[in-house]
Parts: sequence; structure tokens; C-alpha cells
Amino acid sequence: MREMNCRKIQENKDGSTMIETLVAFLVVVLVILMFSKVVSVSSQVLNRTRQIMKENEAFNAEYYKLDSSGKGTRRTPVKSDVILFEADEDGKKTGEEISLGKDSGMQYYTDGKRYMYSFKVAE
Repeated sequence: MREMNCRKIQENKDGSTMIETLVAFLVVVLVILMFSKVVSVSSQVLNRTRQIMKENEAFNAEYYKLDSSGKGTRRTPVKSDVILFEADEDGKKTGEEISLGKDSGMQYYTDGKRYMYSFKVAE
């Protein structure tokens, strides 16, 4: 009798157990959660990139506008002979000095957060 019951148990392997089903379900849920996190982060990065592009486009549009008289640009001439450019390398601020002649024609425009430099060339 006992031998017969063991054979029935060994022969009955057609379906999957409840534990196998739960493990498979958990694996699928984990994959879905990881994918949703990737989509969420990508969406946030895309929205931030769009915002930065919009701000830069507005800045560039203002840069090329004429002043209130309609004759000149809204750029300010640089009056100094030496300009200090600062860069951030690995958390350390570095300063580079560039010497310019008084007739260099360098101009800048700023909105308080960004600067754009240009050189006015005599025609």
C-alpha cells in the first residue's frame, strides 16, 4: 500500500506547486517595479531637460534683441583689460585670466544666472 502511494505521488507531476507559482509571480512583479522606476526617472530627466532648453532659448532670444532705442544691442561692453573666468574642476574653483586690449570689442549679456560673451568685429 505504501509503495503504491509513493508511485502515485511520483507520477503526479503534471502541474506546478503553489510555491513555484508565487515565486514566478514575485519575479514578474520585481521586473515590473524596476521597469516603472526606470520610466519614472527618465520622465523626470526629460522634463528637466525641456525646462533647461526653454530657459536657454528665452535667454538667447533676449541676447539678440535690440536695446530700447532700436539701434544697438542690449550687450554691455567689457571695460577691463583683464577678465577672470572661473571654472569648477572636481569641486575646486579655478580662475583663468585672459588679457584683452581696450579695443577688443568684447561684450557680454547676462540675465543674472547666465552670461554670454561676444566680440564686436569692425567691418
